[in-house]
Amino acid sequence: SVLANMKTPTIPLPTRIEVETPNLLLGGIEFHDVALNASKKNLSWQLDVSSQEVKGKATYLKPYDLSVSLDHLHLYLPDFEEMTKERSSIFASEDQNAPLITNFDRKFHAEMPNLTLNIDDFWLQGYKVGKVNVDLQRQDDRLEWKNI
Repeated sequence: SVLANMKTPTIPLPTRIEVETPNLLLGGIEFHDVALNASKKNLSWQLDVSSQEVKGKATYLKPYDLSVSLDHLHLYLPDFEEMTKERSSIFASEDQNAPLITNFDRKFHAEMPNLTLNIDDFWLQGYKVGKVNVDLQRQDDRLEWKNI
């Protein structure tokens, strides 16, 4: 194309992102009164988020480590109740002929960094789960729960 042969300026990727919005729909989940600040420092990203549903911090050093520390996380998954009514198990595949490991599973496994997740106050579907601490580490060709 003509554009490929032209000397056009390169637009740099952002190193700071700020979002303030009354409503944010992310992955089918609604968040309210959201304030999000993300900034790149050296090779890692630092994230601070505050909303009615979630408050905390995260650090991501691609592709190695993701550390998330939340004061609270209150999740309401709108489709969860319908899914549990329609299926005998949320873990069983609806298509029994489907492969045990999907392309998504393979990509997720390849991209998943080491994960440290700490939530002081976790609620799911209006029920208090409590405190959550998860440590997931990559070991050779597998992901291992070190602590849960």
